[in-house]
Amino acid sequence: MARLLKTRLGFPLIVACLVLAVALAEPAAAWAQDAAGADAGAPVVEKTPVFVYIIKSIGLVFGVILLSVSMWMVALVVLLTLDLRMAGVIPAGFVEEFSDTVNKRKFKEAYDMAKADPSFLGRVLTAGMSRLQY
Repeated sequence: MARLLKTRLGFPLIVACLVLAVALAEPAAAWAQDAAGADAGAPVVEKTPVFVYIIKSIGLVFGVILLSVSMWMVALVVLLTLDLRMAGVIPAGFVEEFSDTVNKRKFKEAYDMAKADPSFLGRVLTAGMSRLQY
């Protein structure tokens, strides 16, 4: 099982199997009803929208939990999106300065410059350059 998860198709294959299992396990009793038999003696049922039905069926406690988790996830997505702005990830001044330093063959200074930069690019360059031999 662990070997299957490490392959490229392992995770999508497991998700597809789970979706298929849920789809096949769902009872289809509503499809088996006869249209003429359902209208004959059945009481009139008011059709509620699906969203209202979900809100009523989830209850107060889980409704509050679901609402708070949803708001937290939206806030997290917004914060991560703001954090990954292009100027924060790849600062233009650092790229020009680093390129000039590397083109002048000053690798130690370029490494120190990348190590001092707090951006994501600086961390990646520091990790890559730390494996160089000189």
